[in-house]
Amino acid sequence: MADSNDLGSESITYRLEGQIIDGTTGLGIDAVVVDLWDAEGISKDLVAHAKTNALGQFSVTIDAAYYHSLFLDRQPALGFRLYKGCQRLA
Repeated sequence: MADSNDLGSESITYRLEGQIIDGTTGLGIDAVVVDLWDAEGISKDLVAHAKTNALGQFSVTIDAAYYHSLFLDRQPALGFRLYKGCQRLA
């Protein structure tokens, strides 16, 4: 994740961007809910949440203080859960 620091602000955030594509057509998938979780399952809290746009692109921003409250000094592996409506895709 990339660090970004808002000028004039003490707050540090992490940003993760990606795209969900259809493996058959290669096109982005609209309206997919993207949830990020601790893949190791140590923290049970949702890390971040986003929804894809018409091109399948998403962006999540995580406040560093929240991130560190979940993981302390660990370097966690983040897992994705993807949903389209009520159907879980991954």
